[in-house]
Amino acid sequence: MNAANKPSQPTTHQFVYYKNKVIVLMYHHSDVKESSETISPSRFNALMKVLKDNGYHVISVEQFADFMHNKTTVPDNAVVITFDDGYETAEYKARVEEDVIAFPYGVYSPTVKQIEKNAGVTLFFTTKPGINKQGTDEIFRLNAGSPSLSSTKFLERLKKYR
Repeated sequence: MNAANKPSQPTTHQFVYYKNKVIVLMYHHSDVKESSETISPSRFNALMKVLKDNGYHVISVEQFADFMHNKTTVPDNAVVITFDDGYETAEYKARVEEDVIAFPYGVYSPTVKQIEKNAGVTLFFTTKPGINKQGTDEIFRLNAGSPSLSSTKFLERLKKYR
């Protein structure tokens, strides 16, 4: 069989947009009825498919924390998914005790940050957009929870960060 008669093999393209960095995506709520801060489960699933189809790798917040504390590496194009404002009191307390806090509305001061550090918190989620590298305790996040954010715009937003 010559090359022209070979059956075609599916090809997978692994794009590397960034290494040793992590994008953290911020969502607020998922519901069938969308609003300014709420996206539908089908829209969320479509965005997760965009991540998978374009070579992004979702990691856990625990993996992310270990990476930020120089304890491990992360895969290329690493992404963390966060949901704000939806925790029961006990779950919120448990998350704070896990060394991570998200400031309400991203508002904080050096005093508040020091109080949290004294309580053992080591990473602070902000609402500032950007990509995260090891060696900082203030975490950038991209707001991806708007129903007006199409899959195309979502991917464009991700690709801004290298």
